This record gives sequence, C-alpha cells and structure tokens, in this order.
Amino acid sequence: AFAPPSAARIEVVPVDAGLKETALACQAAAWGAPPPAQARFRKEVELDLAQPDRGARYFLAYLDGRPAGTGSYLHLDGFAHFSGSAVLSGCRRQGVYRELILARMADLRAQGVPLATNHCVSTTSAPICRDLGFRKVGAFEVLQWTPPA
Repeated sequence: AFAPPSAARIEVVPVDAGLKETALACQAAAWGAPPPAQARFRKEVELDLAQPDRGARYFLAYLDGRPAGTGSYLHLDGFAHFSGSAVLSGCRRQGVYRELILARMADLRAQGVPLATNHCVSTTSAPICRDLGFRKVGAFEVLQWTPPA
C-alpha cells in the first residue's frame, strides 16, 4: 500500500526518445559523472529505448517545470530492481526522490509486477523507502580499490 503522489510541484514522466537528452543531462549533472561514464550510460539508454523487451524503463522528474531528477528500473523475471536514481543538488529535500520511487511503483503495479528491490544509502534514500513500505532484507559494503601508481 503505497502512498499516492503528494508533491503537486513534481511531475514524473517516462523517458522516451524525445526526452532522452534531457534525462541524460539531468542524470550526468546530478551524479557529476565524467564524460566516459556519460558515454557508456548513453549507449545503454539508447539500446534500452530501442529494445523495450530488455526490461529497462527510465523516468524523469520535473520540479516546478524544470528537470530535477531521474530514476530507472530493470524488470527481471517476476520482479524489478530500481537504479539510476539521481536528484540535482538544488532540488533535494523537496520530494523528488520520493515521487520517482512512487512513479516507478505505480508503473510496476500497472504491469502486475509483485516485487521491487532497491539499493539504498542508510542516511538518505533508505528512510524514504522504508516510509513507502520497503523493508530491509540485507546489507552490503561498497569498497574501492585504486591501483598503485
């Protein structure tokens, strides 16, 4: 039982070919992604948009009519995994992330998908997702290795 969207200032729409560039620019700015990462993600999005049977779906959130954040999911066998969540720094703490979660849940619900998973940061997205009905089923560490010079 997910709460209905509450932020009248926020609109979340599916990304199609016409919104691809806006969504990619918003995500790159929100993540601070370097050009090689942007190029790699662009290829992935273009492939997913050209082949919808791959199960990926992308969303763009607007705050007061301006691009504010992105989110996506990958529909796998019987469930979906959320990814690609990114909100521009000036748009945070205004409900954008929450509305991106709710829009993806509504989209999945309309398809009859019974389960969604999400990786959350314990201090930012996890409390929002818990408030929306997600429950913790595990934890993992993100480790980084930098090769010696």
